Amino acid sequence: PTIDDALDAYLADLRGQGRSDTTIRSARHDLLAFQRFMHSRRLSCSTLTPSAIDEYVALRRHRSVGAGDPVSVSTIQTRLRQLRLFLWYVARHGGTACDLSAGVSFHLLAYAPMLHLSIDEARDLIESPHESLPTGIRDRAILELIYGCGLRWSEIQALRVSDVDVQAATIEVAAAK
Repeated sequence: PTIDDALDAYLADLRGQGRSDTTIRSARHDLLAFQRFMHSRRLSCSTLTPSAIDEYVALRRHRSVGAGDPVSVSTIQTRLRQLRLFLWYVARHGGTACDLSAGVSFHLLAYAPMLHLSIDEARDLIESPHESLPTGIRDRAILELIYGCGLRWSEIQALRVSDVDVQAATIEVAAAK
């Protein structure tokens, strides 16, 4: 089968499993670079080799497939994880002679060193919103929560007024990992 046929079948299978539209769109997006890679090398699922997968994984690791801004390590890992699931699906449905999913390893990706703000830089950042504006007050509160409480952006977005207990000076974070 062609990569296009296999990708369509994989996405249809995800739909059949009751996966959400968001999950399906994400899987499709994650596999588009692999599809372009396969087209550029005139490969089909039946002619795909472990060395071609190694080449693709190396390209993903070096963030050189596609155009635009560099891709984060976690994004690369997500895309490679999706590729592994796709290749396993193709092998299970007779699209390849053997299961090539084992050739997709993503646990050895190096993370960029984490950068930390100095105390002065953190203070300057927190004090940067203009408190004369409602959005400035909001932005300062968000920065205080991120810096002072270590909340993630998704946790900030999930907060509701009812999560704040002014009397106890606490915030209930239901979306915490």
